[in-house]
Amino acid sequence: MMENLNTKSSATKLAVFDIDGTITSEGNDSWLETTYAMVTNRNEFESCLSVWKENKASDPYGASIKMMEEAISLFKQNTSSNCVFEAACGISFKVIDDKNVRDSALDAIKKHYDEGFQIVFATTSYKEAGLSLVKALKEKELLSEEICENIIVSGTDVDWKLRKIIHFNMSDGKLEGIAKTLGLPTQKVKTSIEYAYGDDPLGNDSGILKAASNGYVIHTNKNSTVELNNIGERVRW
Repeated sequence: MMENLNTKSSATKLAVFDIDGTITSEGNDSWLETTYAMVTNRNEFESCLSVWKENKASDPYGASIKMMEEAISLFKQNTSSNCVFEAACGISFKVIDDKNVRDSALDAIKKHYDEGFQIVFATTSYKEAGLSLVKALKEKELLSEEICENIIVSGTDVDWKLRKIIHFNMSDGKLEGIAKTLGLPTQKVKTSIEYAYGDDPLGNDSGILKAASNGYVIHTNKNSTVELNNIGERVRW
């Protein structure tokens, strides 16, 4: 499996990008698609999704981590990180083939890299899904090899032998995930994020958007009526 090649970056300036709905077009969900590819019983998985939808308004974090853990329990017993990565790669390459990577996101990544920022992909999906997108962007030549080899990926970490979540990369968890990946204190990460881009300002991306000096909420139909309350500036990509 592809790994982060630069996990102890000394860069003090971070540009952080959510993936689904931010780098990729609205409606793309690497976690959902990867999970569908991995579960042994789709009906049971869909039951988990139904319960999550009923409970997410009252307890977004708790309902989401419970749903993810239940989904993982439906994976094959011998599931490994590499198995998840390979499944996610198929999805990432299809996203690119279907023209569902935003050109404006790629332009922003290139711009910030050239400005000397450490580029971070922070996804609530499995970390393997984030790594698979970097691989696909590199092999499809949408980003240069140099940029891809210097992208830090933070995502939900799972102990696949135990099928247990050891880090859930949602909301403030994205800050903790970046800190863990970079080997920095969380407070240092908070003060180092110059730019953050996300499409879920009150949920998955709230931590990075609130911490950023310049937070940008990528407009989607889903978030079009959300009150940002100084979380970030709404932009169209």
